[in-house]
Amino acid sequence: MLKKCKSACRHLLKPKWTDAKPPWEDSMSDGCSFVSDSPDTVHCCHAHDKAYYQATGDRSKADQAFLDCMKDAGWGVRAYVRWVGVRLFGWLIWYAEDEVA
Repeated sequence: MLKKCKSACRHLLKPKWTDAKPPWEDSMSDGCSFVSDSPDTVHCCHAHDKAYYQATGDRSKADQAFLDCMKDAGWGVRAYVRWVGVRLFGWLIWYAEDEVA
């Protein structure tokens, strides 16, 4: 399963940088991974991808900010469904230490 996730989420894996890590750009995000993008929530997914890319602080705070953003967008129960997904599987990316080729 980790291999599949690494393949599907390569854009978020933390590479072993030899120089300074490039600054985040929204083009680095694939939007809402594994689910269809919605115009009213894709900004939440971009912000969540950015938090994972930077991987500073506490992962649960990044996931909570994602949930709050989705709820603010009016997604109600669907926000919690997506939040459960990032809580269950987000660690695969957060703790990945692969080099991105």
